Amino acid sequence: MKLTNINFHLQIILRTSYICICIFLLFPPIIRAAQPDSINIHGSIQDSFSRENLQSAILTFMRPDSSVVRVDSTKRFDTTNYGGFYMTSSGGFYFCKLPGAGNYLVKVQSSGYQTKIFHLNIPVRKYMKWVRDWSEDFRLDKEHKIHEVQLGEAVIKATKIKMVLKGDTVVFNADAFQLSQGSMLEQLIKQLPGMKLGDGGDITYNGQHVNSLLVNGKDFFKGNPKIALENLPAYMVDKVKVYRRSEGDNYLKKDTAEINKDKKLVVDVNLKRQYNQGWLANAEVAGGTNNRYLARGFAMRFTDHSKLFLFGNMNNMNDTQIPGSSGDWYANWVPAGTLKVRMGGGNFDWDDKNTKANVHSNFIATHEFTDDEQIASSVTYLGNGDTYNRNHSRQENTQTHVSWNNSFEYPGKNTYFQFSPNIDYFRIESHGLTRSATFNADPHDATRSASLDSIFAPAGSARLNHLLINSMKNLTSSLTKTFNASCSLFGSFKSPIFGNRISLQFSSDYNHKDYDLFSHYTLNQPQASKLDFRNQYTQQPTRNYNYNAGLGYAWNFSRLPKLQFHLHYNYEQTYDHGQRDLYRLDSLNNWNKPDAHTIGALPSTTDSLHAALDWKNSYHTINRSHTHSTIFGIGNAVGKSGYLSLDIPVRFNYNSIIDDRNHQIREKTRYLTTYSPSISYWHSLMQNGHFSYTSLSYFLGLNAPDMSTLLDVVDDANPLVVQLGNPHLKNAARHAIQFSITKGRTKRQRNINFSGGWNVTTNAAAQAMTYNRTTGVSTYQPRNIDGNWSSNLNFDYSQDVDTLDHIKLRTSTNLSYLNNVDYTSERGGQTVDPYRSSVHTFTIGEELSATYSINKTRIDIHGKVNWNNLTSSRENFNNQNTAEFNYGITFVSPLVWGLEISTDLNMNSRRGYSDKNMNDNNLIWNAELTRSFLKNKNLILKLDGFDILGQLDNVLSEVNAQGRTETWYNTVPRYAMLHLIYRLNIQPKKKKD
Repeated sequence: MKLTNINFHLQIILRTSYICICIFLLFPPIIRAAQPDSINIHGSIQDSFSRENLQSAILTFMRPDSSVVRVDSTKRFDTTNYGGFYMTSSGGFYFCKLPGAGNYLVKVQSSGYQTKIFHLNIPVRKYMKWVRDWSEDFRLDKEHKIHEVQLGEAVIKATKIKMVLKGDTVVFNADAFQLSQGSMLEQLIKQLPGMKLGDGGDITYNGQHVNSLLVNGKDFFKGNPKIALENLPAYMVDKVKVYRRSEGDNYLKKDTAEINKDKKLVVDVNLKRQYNQGWLANAEVAGGTNNRYLARGFAMRFTDHSKLFLFGNMNNMNDTQIPGSSGDWYANWVPAGTLKVRMGGGNFDWDDKNTKANVHSNFIATHEFTDDEQIASSVTYLGNGDTYNRNHSRQENTQTHVSWNNSFEYPGKNTYFQFSPNIDYFRIESHGLTRSATFNADPHDATRSASLDSIFAPAGSARLNHLLINSMKNLTSSLTKTFNASCSLFGSFKSPIFGNRISLQFSSDYNHKDYDLFSHYTLNQPQASKLDFRNQYTQQPTRNYNYNAGLGYAWNFSRLPKLQFHLHYNYEQTYDHGQRDLYRLDSLNNWNKPDAHTIGALPSTTDSLHAALDWKNSYHTINRSHTHSTIFGIGNAVGKSGYLSLDIPVRFNYNSIIDDRNHQIREKTRYLTTYSPSISYWHSLMQNGHFSYTSLSYFLGLNAPDMSTLLDVVDDANPLVVQLGNPHLKNAARHAIQFSITKGRTKRQRNINFSGGWNVTTNAAAQAMTYNRTTGVSTYQPRNIDGNWSSNLNFDYSQDVDTLDHIKLRTSTNLSYLNNVDYTSERGGQTVDPYRSSVHTFTIGEELSATYSINKTRIDIHGKVNWNNLTSSRENFNNQNTAEFNYGITFVSPLVWGLEISTDLNMNSRRGYSDKNMNDNNLIWNAELTRSFLKNKNLILKLDGFDILGQLDNVLSEVNAQGRTETWYNTVPRYAMLHLIYRLNIQPKKKKD
């Protein structure tokens, strides 16, 4: 290690020690308090087998001589003043006061459980302090049933309640939502009020990100919720709960308000009782027109303490919209490309009955083949007249991905431990062809990509050649292999001396990537009378690792129970070795013509290959960084279930880079100290059928530019794009303010959410571009710029109109403003040094829907509009006023002869675009018919039609500050498909008494 590195670490250690000493001096220990005259005691009453909290239990506290001291009961969803701060109970907890320390007998009673007497010993002092509060949990066994009485059948008809509040948990009744037979969990989640599904299975609830998707309270394919959404049948689901869950070592924290602050929002899918034990299987096969096919199946084994899930899926359908599930078809939604996928895997969970230790493991293997074709027509706004671009690309990728993720967790009484090792492997083989052309005037294509066909035709086009700035053809073939291994280790325990929480953390990550690329690249620049052919071979391996270790300490003062302090130190080290060896095979004899050698061919000798190395654009780069972080935080409970926190992270960074290219070695180091304070306030309250949640936060983030951008280098490996470094780049700072207010009540399922935010970035790194109109070459260099800021406001309101909850109304309004600042390099028709230019984008969005549901029939009428206004003082900029809107109807209902129908009909429209072809209407109709067979309706036959009218728009239009682009994609054509679904449920035989 160099002397400068040693000096840096010594300086950091001294600074960190100084900060810690100052903190302890600023917050000295409070003088020991006198012995308390009473003690707060709290805990839970649980089922000894399932560990579920019992909602109604009576506790009788007695002296050893059986004299009664106190009688109390478990609380039901209440907010209680406890020890100077407030706790929100979700049921099954008790809170009371005892006269003092000593030995007690506790008799616990609950209906359906055996009455039991426990011995309770509360010490006078612990951790060198008087004991002021004590936690104790009690577990009861169920009563043995003497006999059972079989009652006659009773039929009760009533309206099913969709949503109820139980403490801090929102509970949805899955049976109250109308779904077509054979629906998966994905269709159920989409119907839940306030719930939205995004790409990749991301879930939001009332605008808040859902951290995890659980099944029966356990993580299910952690990090990949789409597997559960696509493979778990909806008919198995009993309840869907939304709540905030404590993760990790939260139960070791003293401050309940802080515990609530750190809870993560989760969606917990509870299966029906008959599916909680035994084997369950589901299989589906389907075939349709245009060679569409689907085959998937899963098997699941559940017990009280273990879960095994196996699944397999293969299909060539990449549409994500389901008939009758929602009306979220919109004009710019395009199922781009075609995808064939084969995947399978398994998930295993096990938890120990007594210690609560649990093991989680999942394995997923995926093989995908994608065929992506795109034809793009675009306009780039420039001061000396716009340029017009045409691009046609075809890419075929074969990808194999294998992942194995594991975790072991041990939540002891005073100790918490978690270990998580993970492995990932990717292999991607790709073959592609790209053709493009840039014109100084509109080529006026008669049909899509007609100008490209004319330019690359043997005879060419005199008119188009006169307008042509450049044309490019690139044939590519590549192979990528990536291996990643990571692990994390976390431990937390109570100090045996003071009782405060100490945490230890370590994690590491290793990544190994090999990338080989062959290309035959031809560039024609007629105005410069230049024709450039390049036969290139690129080797680009990377190796990197990082590891970090941390130590944390949190404490309270006895006289200030609502105040919490925490101090955390972390050290992180990273190493990144990047390399690019670019070989210009066209520099060798007989290799300088497109047809001389096939793509992927290499010279027969190593010496010949080495002679073709492009030294100017080849490099070997090593990045190293060392970061010491000290985070001091203060948290304070405010009022009823409120919490205010302040975190002040101080980071000391040392970065170095060694870059070897073009026979020149460049070295650069950077010492940087950053402060990134954040302050947040939240408040949550649920009682008497009402709920509210309020949050407000401010964050300051400082970002240093990547070390590679600070090098004074020129990279022109792509002849049309030249990249320059900038040694004078400054650090960027981002200020962010976010707020959210949610209020509602279970009556009429009313829900109101008002949220918004403001972001501003100073010294943002913008890419300043200089454009050469003769050659079509763009030169980019990062430069700092001020003036980028944005703001947004969102309002959502929904409620049931009638007392029977048949009619539901929802409205959502969104407003946003974006001030986007960048550089332009033309003024008055002349090329100049890039100067500042800004574009203002104002967007208004409105969505309205009305849903009527009764029995098994649901009708949904919906409409959505988005209006965008783009303005700028930039020279030759065309202001834009565009609107995209859609409206339609969704219908789900049973028909005759046991048939059920699910269908949606939506009109998608665009207006206000200068290109008349973009102002269009598209009517999309999808439909699905299902019918069940056999005694238990285990066999389902389903017929669905996708884009029955054949009007799905596979053209994506985008307008921004730099220009306008219209892109055509190949996509799955309309089809009809017949599905056959079979369910199997094997339950264990009941044991005889």
